[in-house]
Amino acid sequence: MCTLKPPFDGSSLPGLAMRIVQGKYKPISNNYSSKLKDLIKRLLITKPSRRPSINQILSFLTHFY
Repeated sequence: MCTLKPPFDGSSLPGLAMRIVQGKYKPISNNYSSKLKDLIKRLLITKPSRRPSINQILSFLTHFY
């Protein structure tokens, strides 16, 4: 959402699926803070159990502003 583009892209549906499964996406622009880039990186972790919980995200956002 920050970049106004989907995080994953591919030239075909199988290629797109592989990039999603592997967690490969273009780096987030340096226009954004390191804290926001870290949050995005955590949200895009492929293994759901390693992603932050909603409470962790809300806590982060509370301290972010």
